[in-house]
Amino acid sequence: MPTAFARKIAAAARPILGWRRMTLVRVTPGIRMPGAVSGGTNPTTTSHACRGRFGTRNRSVVTSAGISRVVDQVISILGATLPDDAEPRAGDRVTVGGVTYAITADGATNPDGLGAVWDCIVRRV
Repeated sequence: MPTAFARKIAAAARPILGWRRMTLVRVTPGIRMPGAVSGGTNPTTTSHACRGRFGTRNRSVVTSAGISRVVDQVISILGATLPDDAEPRAGDRVTVGGVTYAITADGATNPDGLGAVWDCIVRRV
């Protein structure tokens, strides 16, 4: 949940850093339809308009073949542009200009601890 201070930081940074319009999409499982025991659940899709930007993150991965360098694609989302209950998490999707990205199992992190910016490691769907 972003604080008042985080909202002020986001408002100041928005015009400077080139934040783009995005949509955070969350699909949550619903309840089983009455009379359709094997029919599955009725999922609910919730979309939240937000602002964010693209970036990359370099990290090293230790494998049996040695140390490999991995470059992850990251979408940073301004926390102040999201509702209080809509923190990004693994499994959510982000749509930018008609292209959809999935937040990976590595998930979303809140590096500032205030909710001003969420860094999400994503893969194109």
